[in-house]
Amino acid sequence: MDRDKGILFFRISMGTMMVLHGIMKIVGGIEFIRRLGGMPPGVPENDTLQVFLGLTAVAFEILGGLGVATGIRFKTACVLIVVVMIPAFLYHLGNVSDFESFVRNAWPLELAFVFSAFVFIGPGKYKLA
Repeated sequence: MDRDKGILFFRISMGTMMVLHGIMKIVGGIEFIRRLGGMPPGVPENDTLQVFLGLTAVAFEILGGLGVATGIRFKTACVLIVVVMIPAFLYHLGNVSDFESFVRNAWPLELAFVFSAFVFIGPGKYKLA
């Protein structure tokens, strides 16, 4: 068994998943990005602010995912993703009415836990930088 190879596999798969999440949002167009930026609780009805927040979330997912997958600025990349997942969880929490709906809507919190754990685990010995 090789712990570092396991970390590498997990890092590349999770980082790639985050990059794809970000790319899918770009493909959704500017209106999708604006809606994304308006999702977190307390965000005012301001199109410019919502587009900015949406683009920030997309950038954090793509840059964070690349950093996780490659090991470059690994801990910073993990924190960027956690910063995106917390407001995503708070948004999805609004869809929770019972335990079953919590299970369906808790995925951003689960990802926040994974990337938080990565901060402590580190990138392993296989990385680009």
